[in-house]
Amino acid sequence: MLGTLLVFKEMDGAAIKNIRFTGVTDQYLPDNGYMSMQANVIRSGWFKVREAAILTENMRGLTVENCEFTEIGTNGILMCGISARVNIHDNYFHHVSMSAISIGEPIKAILDWNNASFDLKIDRNTLYDIAYDFPSSPAVDIFRADGLSVCHNTIQKTAYSAVSAGWQWESVPFALGE
Repeated sequence: MLGTLLVFKEMDGAAIKNIRFTGVTDQYLPDNGYMSMQANVIRSGWFKVREAAILTENMRGLTVENCEFTEIGTNGILMCGISARVNIHDNYFHHVSMSAISIGEPIKAILDWNNASFDLKIDRNTLYDIAYDFPSSPAVDIFRADGLSVCHNTIQKTAYSAVSAGWQWESVPFALGE
């Protein structure tokens, strides 16, 4: 089984354009079971399964443009850790088991710099039939962000919610942003 197709770690600058992703399957849950909480979080450990067609950790400067994500048994795009200057636009997501786009971690405070998300743009995407196997997964979920734009997307047939953004807002003693 193949749980992830592309992995980017500790990078600054990548463009993924005009690629069709299909056939990614889940490896974690068949062995460990599925009992989730809200927003695609595994109940047993308060974390997200690190599987997706595109998986990033501490990524700055990512563009995903004009790609197709079809028959994905995990997440479409999963961004963990620091995510900055992200532009996801003009993509088609269809029949995705978990979230189509998931950015951030389910930790308790934005003060943890390892969970910082800045300057995120999610525009003109089509998302259809999302979270059909893992129904606690929003089509798009973004935990904490400074500078977020989610505009002109078409989202239909989701098991949980279309967009879930800004969980656990807290004031911080410093200015956010890069």
